[in-house]
Amino acid sequence: MKNGDAGQKMRFRSLINECRIHEKRILHARERCAEMIPLNAESYADLTEDKIEHIDQLVYRFGKLQDAIGAKLFLRIAEILQEGTESLTFIDKLNILEKAGVINSARQWRILREIRNQLAHDYEDDPVEGSKYLNDLFYSADTLIQINRQVLEFVEKYILKQG
Repeated sequence: MKNGDAGQKMRFRSLINECRIHEKRILHARERCAEMIPLNAESYADLTEDKIEHIDQLVYRFGKLQDAIGAKLFLRIAEILQEGTESLTFIDKLNILEKAGVINSARQWRILREIRNQLAHDYEDDPVEGSKYLNDLFYSADTLIQINRQVLEFVEKYILKQG
């Protein structure tokens, strides 16, 4: 990024704010869900509407934070780190980010995407699979938050502090 690119820095600041909001709401939803985890088929089938609302919030914010990081921050950071990334696959961009120390593991990000993709399918009709996926998401939320904090720290330290 060129020194003095105020518009670019403003977009990064906006994305940082968005990610922090999603993280805060994930933490709140996770706290509300903690008493019901781990779920099994029986406890899943017995969820109240209030508990389902908390689970839905966790699932929704997990996806929103992943989108904000993966579809927005990762792509912008990769463009700054290496020219010509437009034609690269997302996995190639992840590898660039890992090599630069933006994330610890490209594989770890792909695992989080798999968990989210499992939940994107209609899990609600199958208590066995639904409980498994929700347990995976609940326990993976810490990893997503750690990645979020690492990426935001990188942006603040190496991108926003320039110029």
